[in-house]
Amino acid sequence: MVKSSETERKERMDTSSLMKQILSSDNLNRAYLQVVRNKGAEGVDGMKYTELKEHLVKDGEIIKEQLRTRKYKPQPVRRVEIPKPDGGVRNLGVPTVTDRFIQQAIAQVLTPIYEEQFHDHSYGFRPNRCAQQAILTALDHGTSEAVLQADVGHFWGTSLPVGGESTHDKEHDGELIETLQAYLDCDKSANKAAEKLYVNYRTLSGRLKIIRDISGIDFKNSAEMLAVRNGIVLFKMAETL
Repeated sequence: MVKSSETERKERMDTSSLMKQILSSDNLNRAYLQVVRNKGAEGVDGMKYTELKEHLVKDGEIIKEQLRTRKYKPQPVRRVEIPKPDGGVRNLGVPTVTDRFIQQAIAQVLTPIYEEQFHDHSYGFRPNRCAQQAILTALDHGTSEAVLQADVGHFWGTSLPVGGESTHDKEHDGELIETLQAYLDCDKSANKAAEKLYVNYRTLSGRLKIIRDISGIDFKNSAEMLAVRNGIVLFKMAETL
């Protein structure tokens, strides 16, 4: 029996299967080599990328077990200010070499899965894609001879916990984005949001619990809720591109 691409994707998204792929020797070796190739500065612990091999030989199995049992705790990132052409600064976070190694191992497994879900006209921060390709595509379509460069202020420094809900929504058909939007539109009244969506109150409460569990959103924190509103706006804008 031939499996459909959707079935294969869901199997790859199985949590236990993902962890096995992430912790496989081949994947970890590739992650190590990539981190060493990237070089980069040390994080808050002061470890240099040249010291990573010795560290993994000594503590690699402990790190793997912590990841496998969900007990691994990343180190804080080291904050670095990079001067911008306009006179301002760009705040960057430098993870420790160990955390970069783990992040790389995870990205190598997840990237092929999520790449399939991106819009074909999306070029930002994707493998083997760049801004020049986006310009060439626009020229090929003959839609415009002008290029607009836009920069969303403090985008990377703003918490936008909507991505997790959109992914979870696709996997579990929970309509979580719509639920969150209705909840905000109704001034965080679960009863009114349930009426607006024509769903049972328990159904809506269950969806809100899922949102809290997978994103860590504090519905009582006004700053977080403002970030969520902004995230939903950006998500809706992206859907129309």
